[in-house]
Amino acid sequence: MQSNHSNLNKEYYINFLHHKPFYVVIDNNLVYVYKKNINNKYITPVAAFKPSKLFIGLVNNDINNDINNDSNNDGNSILLNIKDNTYIFIGENIYSFTSYAKIIKFFSPIIDNISFPYAIDINNNYYLFIENIVMKSDEFFNNPYHFYYNIISNNDLIVDQKLTLLTINDMYIIHHKLY
Repeated sequence: MQSNHSNLNKEYYINFLHHKPFYVVIDNNLVYVYKKNINNKYITPVAAFKPSKLFIGLVNNDINNDINNDSNNDGNSILLNIKDNTYIFIGENIYSFTSYAKIIKFFSPIIDNISFPYAIDINNNYYLFIENIVMKSDEFFNNPYHFYYNIISNNDLIVDQKLTLLTINDMYIIHHKLY
């Protein structure tokens, strides 16, 4: 299993708002996901996966070095490549989807205790997991959510001819958050 993070055999708490809906254990080539039980302990298994590649959500993207985004928050969301263009996203919810092209980068900066996970594929498509959309563009965005929210707040879905908004393909919910 390939990884964008050097520390395999690790544990991560998935972050969304002030909640931690899932606890993830990476043990060699397997990824185990747990949710809290009624006693508020992460012992209830949700799913197990054997990905071909693992992306740990990095809080810094080398451009947005926000003071809240230290490496202790890496892993606040996780992306698994199962095979070809089939991926599993572990964040607020857990779902599978088909990418438009091979994903090469995955970031998850935290702003005001909210994770903003996104991925970039080889064709420069930006997958915004909170919004379940893909921005197809020739541009590079150092903060794709900020760009997207500016678009929708101005009721202007296409800023110029270089941007297209797409839906995430074949999205299938595996597990909803429970809080």
